[in-house]
Amino acid sequence: MTTAEQIQQVTEAMKQTKNKRQYERYLAVRLRLEGRTYTEIAEVLGRTYQSISSYCKCYEENGLSALDMGHSPGGPKKLTEQQEQ
Repeated sequence: MTTAEQIQQVTEAMKQTKNKRQYERYLAVRLRLEGRTYTEIAEVLGRTYQSISSYCKCYEENGLSALDMGHSPGGPKKLTEQQEQ
C-alpha cells in the first residue's frame, strides 16, 4: 500500500470514529505519514514523544486495528460497600 493510500485509509477511519482519543491516535499516525516528526506531533497534540512513538509503531506493525481503544475499567474502588450505601 502506498503512503497516499495509507493516508486515505487513516483519514476515513478518522471520519468514522466518535471517540476523541481514537481520533487523536489516527491523527498522530496521519501526521507521521505526512512526514512530521514524533516531536512535532507530540507538540501539536499535547502528548508525550513516547505516546506518539507507540501509536505509530503499533500502526506500522499491525495496521489500523492496533490503534483501537480497549475497555478501560478505571481504578479500583476507594469506598467500602458500607460507605457506598
